[in-house]
Amino acid sequence: MYAIPESLRGDPYFEDLTTNHASDLQDSVDHIDSLYSEFLDIRDDFVDTLSIDVYPDMRQVDVLEENYAKWLFERVLLLDRTDKEKEDLKSAVGDAFETSAEEEDDHFRLLGDTDQFRRRPIIFYHYKRSFANGRKETYMFRMYARAPQTHIDDIESIAGYSDAVDAAELLDDIEMELEELEKKLIEYNEAPRFEGECDLILDIE
Repeated sequence: MYAIPESLRGDPYFEDLTTNHASDLQDSVDHIDSLYSEFLDIRDDFVDTLSIDVYPDMRQVDVLEENYAKWLFERVLLLDRTDKEKEDLKSAVGDAFETSAEEEDDHFRLLGDTDQFRRRPIIFYHYKRSFANGRKETYMFRMYARAPQTHIDDIESIAGYSDAVDAAELLDDIEMELEELEKKLIEYNEAPRFEGECDLILDIE
């Protein structure tokens, strides 16, 4: 169901079209769903096997391991599928800290990216409230961002990297398949080609 827009999921006319009259559309949907399931499997394996030990002995640091692994997986996709360079991604990490104005807050978060669609907390940094101002200095943020930036520099040596590259290629395939599916849907919308009788259409008429 990944390939079907949410607005069409469960729509009786669309289901009738793909089930009874336009099997080629359903074939396309099934193929896209299969590719995306394969992509998710690769991502899940990457997340499950990645060992995050960037701050093994620092009590004041909490690494959100699943988010961090997904963030790192996404860095591979960005490097492979966009014009982003490592320096771009490292710069985004250094600028992706979020602090709270609340006095009672005793931590700030590294969100991993400045892009609003890719922002997710990957690390919590805890500090004593009495040190709050010093901990929020720009140079401190740069220091705390070094470990994730090092991961970006050495990303090719990370376990599961080659599989993540394969996942990026799957996304390329999915993008092409979605474009073809969109063309087919437009064709059916412009000039419907229904085979046989259709009770749903007869009801409308």
